[in-house]
Amino acid sequence: MATLEFVNHASYLLEHGPVTLLCDPWLEGPAFDFGWDLLTDTRLSHDRFGQITHIWFSHEHPDHFSPPSINKIPAEARARITVLFQNSLDHKVAKYCGKLGFRVIEMNPGEWLELGPGVQALCEPHDNGDSWLAVRTPQSSILNLNDCVVNSEAECRSIVGKVTKVDVLASQFSYANWVGNRGDRAAMTAAARDKLGWFRTQILTLRPKYVMPFASFTFFSHEDNFYLNEGMTTIAGAVEYIRRETPAEPVVLYPGDRWDLSAKPPDVEKALHQYAADYERVKRGGPRHRSRLVRLDTVVEHGNAFARTLRGKNGALLKLFPPTTIFLEDHGQAVALSSSGLRTVARDRTRCDLVCKSDALDYCFSSEWGGRTLDINGRFQAPAGGRYAKFKVYMTLANFNNRGEGFREILTTVYRRGRKKLRRLATRS
Repeated sequence: MATLEFVNHASYLLEHGPVTLLCDPWLEGPAFDFGWDLLTDTRLSHDRFGQITHIWFSHEHPDHFSPPSINKIPAEARARITVLFQNSLDHKVAKYCGKLGFRVIEMNPGEWLELGPGVQALCEPHDNGDSWLAVRTPQSSILNLNDCVVNSEAECRSIVGKVTKVDVLASQFSYANWVGNRGDRAAMTAAARDKLGWFRTQILTLRPKYVMPFASFTFFSHEDNFYLNEGMTTIAGAVEYIRRETPAEPVVLYPGDRWDLSAKPPDVEKALHQYAADYERVKRGGPRHRSRLVRLDTVVEHGNAFARTLRGKNGALLKLFPPTTIFLEDHGQAVALSSSGLRTVARDRTRCDLVCKSDALDYCFSSEWGGRTLDINGRFQAPAGGRYAKFKVYMTLANFNNRGEGFREILTTVYRRGRKKLRRLATRS
């Protein structure tokens, strides 16, 4: 008998015989530079890790691969757990988990891995360092798409060709990044509608019997981004959409709920009622986190170090990028980032490419994934004119470097995304 227990957000436990697989455990605390928090509390206690045989991480984002959560796993439990991760270029996650005492298997695309009697798993990489996981047991086949941007029939058909059958689909149901400025409700509504449209394409093409909307049980929790909650799709909205637009049966589990996959899922209405109370609590509670002032000379120092690292890894490529200007709200000062470094400039906020607080920009310079973090947590505003892309290109390059990818991999990704976009446009016309 296979059972699925919902843990939180994008995490669940799948049990069959001696195999207990845990996916993407983010159990507590904020993520993305204090930009996100969990909608509700996790009920899985750390003493349960003694029963877990495998942990799969879809990608490095901290709402899926959460170092604070995995560091709290007791050492004796780590020694008995096998971590599963995609076979990445830099092997960074594998090395990190190995140092913590886990056994580690890097899963090769196209190869089903035997986890235990009657349980096989297939992990396939996707764009932006993400990956999806298919698990089959004698009772059912579960496909976990988490955050993978699978938004075309062609991509879905490709997945079906690899997994053959999907009984249960688990996929993200709301936007999870900056989608517009404060007060731009139309942009938020459009982003939420697009995400549901992708969900519809997945369901109609993959044809699962059950659909579990997940990986969106969070809220924007900082004073800089709290407004983004206004347009997010709630779980009730996702269920209503699935029922209206698809033949699949929605499955909604609250943290701690268990589902015997050979039987009907638990009552949806009970979980919806519990989540409704959580949404209301978040709305009443307001932001949980506030900005802190970082000295201007510190930001400049860190910005120069960031530029040096980019130059060292990308050489002449960086000189192709035009300078980008950022207005620091808490200093009332603009700064310009270029291939040569960061410097202060005299420029009005309306003529800058980005407006944010000093701690948000400083975090962008603290690591190669910092800029991607800002894009996801939405702790900024973008002045009119569409110039945010000038800033984002520096941060995207750093994010590629963070995954061990250089100029060749970047060009390959850009080419692949361009082809996907052309296919979507051809399908619409």
